[in-house]
Amino acid sequence: MDTFEEEEPIDIDAVQGEIDKLEKELTKVRKEMSAKLAQLKMNKTTSNLVIYRSKDGSVQLDVQLDRETLWLSLNQISTLFGRDKSIVSRHLRNVYQKRLKELQQTIKLASEINPPESP
Repeated sequence: MDTFEEEEPIDIDAVQGEIDKLEKELTKVRKEMSAKLAQLKMNKTTSNLVIYRSKDGSVQLDVQLDRETLWLSLNQISTLFGRDKSIVSRHLRNVYQKRLKELQQTIKLASEINPPESP
C-alpha cells in the first residue's frame, strides 16, 4: 500500500509575483552594470566586471576581467595585499628585470650555440 503526505497547495499568483519582482530587480542590476561598464569604458563582449570583497568587508575592488586575464591597477594591487604602492612597484620592477635578464641570457646562449655565419 502506497502512502504519501499531502503537499501544501501552491499559490501560483504569489509565485508569479515573486518572479516578476526578481525580474525587475535583475533588469535594474543589468542597467547599473551597463552604466558602470560604460563609465569604465569596458567592452561588454570581451570584458567582465568582477567585484572582489574580503570576508570582513574591509577590502572591495572592482577589477576588469578580459578573457582569462584579471587586470588590476597599482593602487588595486596595493589595496589587495595591504602594502604601500612603492613596495608593490619595486616588486613588479624586480620581477620584470629578472625576466629580462633570463631572456638576455637565453639569447646569448642561443647565439653561442648557433653563431651567425660569416659571408
